[in-house]
Amino acid sequence: MSANTLNSVKKLIIHLIYDENDYIRRIYDCCKNPEYKLKHFGDACCTELYGILNNDNIPIRNGRIEKSLEWIGFGRV
Repeated sequence: MSANTLNSVKKLIIHLIYDENDYIRRIYDCCKNPEYKLKHFGDACCTELYGILNNDNIPIRNGRIEKSLEWIGFGRV
């Protein structure tokens, strides 16, 4: 049995991609707000999904990219 319902997954994606709020707020909501938070779907999943699906030229963000940015001198992102 799935940990998340189809409706809860749809709700997260619709909010993450189409809501009118600032994208940082939408990502935060999907990571922390119980109204949108999915089980077994963490911060890296939210930021990576947004990076893949957005139309705002916001790049994918995940642990590998953060480590790469640190390695080339950008410090903790």
